[in-house]
Amino acid sequence: MTQISKTGIFNKRHRVIKIPAQGFTLLEMMIVIFIISFIFAVALPSFPISQNKLKTEARKVASILRYLNETSASKKETFFLKFNLDEDTIEWEDSGGTKTEKIKTLSAVKLSSKGTVKEGELIVFFEPLGLKEHLRVYLEHSGKEMTVAFNPISGRTKILND
Repeated sequence: MTQISKTGIFNKRHRVIKIPAQGFTLLEMMIVIFIISFIFAVALPSFPISQNKLKTEARKVASILRYLNETSASKKETFFLKFNLDEDTIEWEDSGGTKTEKIKTLSAVKLSSKGTVKEGELIVFFEPLGLKEHLRVYLEHSGKEMTVAFNPISGRTKILND
């Protein structure tokens, strides 16, 4: 007859057959969790951040373009937007004064009248009837590209993934 106890199994001759311990110790589990956490901490930030940064800056540029177009039409005034491609900045006139925004992903600006500008400064004027020509702002970061397109007829901006 076989009996089972916490220390092992007893057979007919009352010999103890040891049951090997199964499972992991708390220390082993903590080490595995630490290693997995470390791998995620190193690998995870490199994936979506560049795409998020690009989208964030594209939305910011689109917002500025819409704001200037709508403000110039509603106030019946002329506002400017200056792209400095050497310093990666956008500067515009507001009712509160001149504002500057750093756009680190700014790579080029294309106007119908000027073509594609990749260096130097480019000033665009939003007149009381809005911007008169198509405008594209090209953004690039870590090999990924995005374009902010402004349509002067509808006054809409569109963010395009290239």
